[in-house]
Amino acid sequence: MSQSRLHSSMEAGANIVAGILISAALTYWVLPVWGLVPKLHEALEITALFTAASFARQYGLRRVFNHMSKNSRNMNLSSEHVHGKVKL
Repeated sequence: MSQSRLHSSMEAGANIVAGILISAALTYWVLPVWGLVPKLHEALEITALFTAASFARQYGLRRVFNHMSKNSRNMNLSSEHVHGKVKL
């Protein structure tokens, strides 16, 4: 069963919101280990950029795989019709 676009976006959004706090904390507290010391607003800007990219990636991939799944089911149905098979 495939997800609706709304459900896909809600799932991706919930995943992103859950990851925002972790990402912001890691950006702010871990980057200094490599000598990069962002101010709080810079850490939040970096987090926002990666959050937007992550949301687009997750949503886009989910839609591609849902589309592939629908095409696969449609091909199976048309193949069964051609060969005279009826699936119950």
